[in-house]
Amino acid sequence: RGSEKIETAANATARFAAAAENLDIDVAVIDFINDEARVAKPASVGTEHAIDSLTATDTGGGTPLADALSLSQDVVEANRSQNQRSLILTITDGKPAEVDEVEEEIHSSRAPICSLTIATDCAKGNPPRKAEQLQSEFRITDEVYDKASLDDKLDSYASLLGRF
Repeated sequence: RGSEKIETAANATARFAAAAENLDIDVAVIDFINDEARVAKPASVGTEHAIDSLTATDTGGGTPLADALSLSQDVVEANRSQNQRSLILTITDGKPAEVDEVEEEIHSSRAPICSLTIATDCAKGNPPRKAEQLQSEFRITDEVYDKASLDDKLDSYASLLGRF
């Protein structure tokens, strides 16, 4: 089930990036593999040119969400220097390696951070424990318990982009 969640998250990220670009909104994508956060798609690169990187489902390591949020702050600062507003959306399995460090990154962020947890291996209404611990820290948080509701959730997050 873990690889199914990774595939679901990767496809959701690619869909979200493409939808945002259709609204003339630049999207940078930061992912992680083997316990390392990396910029998988810079904001200056179109989704169609980064699709292989965005839909890769290589696995290995944990979920270093704090590192990804830290790297996202670099992207946010670059946008601020160009007078652009930013919104950070995390799409994860809701099982970050380090809850305390994630909380610190959220509190120090200069951009609003929202969270979408892919919880397809959980009973509806029962997100992973770590995701539940972090719910109150995010500006907006939600879970997807089945792939069928993912498109609706992504659409609701896309509508947020115009507000931030």
